[in-house]
Amino acid sequence: MDDDVVSLAGLAVLANRDRHRLEMTQLCLSLHLTTQSQIQLRHSTALLSRTLDYVRLARFYFKLRLAVGIVKHDDPREDDLIVLKFVEQKILRYMSVGQ
Repeated sequence: MDDDVVSLAGLAVLANRDRHRLEMTQLCLSLHLTTQSQIQLRHSTALLSRTLDYVRLARFYFKLRLAVGIVKHDDPREDDLIVLKFVEQKILRYMSVGQ
């Protein structure tokens, strides 16, 4: 497992002692792994920008589902918001250093 995801899981447990794991959907994991691959393979910022759009769209989708009440606040998809925010920040940090 990726060090970043393990660190996020540890922070989630420290922040909320009732939780014992970090769960994420396949979409979230795919976006995280895609971002990792693009950064390690030094893809263009245009391609990373497209991935960033997908990450933001996924965050909007999960936030909308929480706001409408389709998903409860203790649902694992709340963990996706944490991971997607982390992925978004990672892309932005890489793009600012790369320019």
